[in-house]
Amino acid sequence: MQDEIKAALLLWIPLAIAFLGIAMQFRRQHSLQNLGKGFLILGGSIYLASFLTVPESPSAASSALIVAILPALLLIFVGLYVATFSGDIPVRRFNPKQRPVGLLLFISGFA
Repeated sequence: MQDEIKAALLLWIPLAIAFLGIAMQFRRQHSLQNLGKGFLILGGSIYLASFLTVPESPSAASSALIVAILPALLLIFVGLYVATFSGDIPVRRFNPKQRPVGLLLFISGFA
């Protein structure tokens, strides 16, 4: 019973707080949106650390999977963004010399 309570406090409740923070982003009041951002950061951080805090729970494998995949996905998306917006487009957000850096980030995300 103690393991279930520990898993609920350190895994499922922070995940619910993170989802509450996402839901609060759709409110019109700016103060509630800021509070929702705080909830999202707090709940998401505790959830992502749950594979360290509750390793005996089988549910913590989901947070370990997200932590393992997140860096590669971040490299892929940032690299693709830089490579896309450094070309010949009307917006011209990045210097064209940064296109190889974006492609390198994109490819290193698959490694």
